[in-house]
Amino acid sequence: MTEEEILSRATEIIRRRLPENYHCKVFLFGSQVTGKARNRSDFHIGIEGRGPVPPGTMAEIRWELDGMPILHTVEVVDFAGVTAEFARVAKEKTRMLYER
Repeated sequence: MTEEEILSRATEIIRRRLPENYHCKVFLFGSQVTGKARNRSDFHIGIEGRGPVPPGTMAEIRWELDGMPILHTVEVVDFAGVTAEFARVAKEKTRMLYER
């Protein structure tokens, strides 16, 4: 699977699992957007909404992402639960994947 195929599939998993009334931005952050990624670097995807993603939904998203047949790890982070400093640094450079 190419990087774009991985991102497309991961975005679809997240989009499908989030409640329809959950307004959010889903974005790629980390080495994949800063240009520092290596051949097998992880993909870091952030979800930023008006409130936390329901814990059961996050568990379903992570479970399905873990089942993708790839050699990479796709980490998903609910930005409702991170520190302001982490969010500031992580969001210095992002790539929007999905918004509703």
